[in-house]
Amino acid sequence: MIYSIGFHNPNKIQSLCLKPIFLHRNIIVQSASNSGKTTSLCIGVLQNINAEEKSTQALILVPNRLIASQMRELIINLGNKMNEFQISVFINDDKIEQQKEKAQNLPHIVVATPGRACKLIQSNFLKLDQLKMVCFDEVDEFVTRGSINKVGQILTNIRPGVQVLVFSTIIPTQFFSLVEPLMTDPVKII
Repeated sequence: MIYSIGFHNPNKIQSLCLKPIFLHRNIIVQSASNSGKTTSLCIGVLQNINAEEKSTQALILVPNRLIASQMRELIINLGNKMNEFQISVFINDDKIEQQKEKAQNLPHIVVATPGRACKLIQSNFLKLDQLKMVCFDEVDEFVTRGSINKVGQILTNIRPGVQVLVFSTIIPTQFFSLVEPLMTDPVKII
């Protein structure tokens, strides 16, 4: 898939990340800003979803609206030569009623802030029963923004065996202790 979109020369981080992601391994990546972490996450998600299945297969949690918007655009740009897939962004600033309707349409990929994802899961609109992967980008901001408890609530709804991808410049111990029980033998790229 990645060669069909013109992606031929992965950088160091991408070279280390992509194979384990494609092999459905859990992965923890701690690397400097602008090192290719987010592109690796997006390529991994696109590679591992099946657009022919009508289900939410990837949940990407991000700390804020700006990162959610950037993530959506990157996924759309990288996936523009793929078969049709659906992506929805759920953030606190948007109207919940419209987001409930979008969630019921079972987008293949959901990019969300923890607060809004938590509300949609609790109200039974965001279905995670067919989830293949849960991804976290910029996890240090979950702690600094005070949304770590929401992340914990979301994780109680993730069934064992779902692939976990963690990407950040810094990975706080408080966050790691939440996701560690879901991660069997993670690949660590630090």
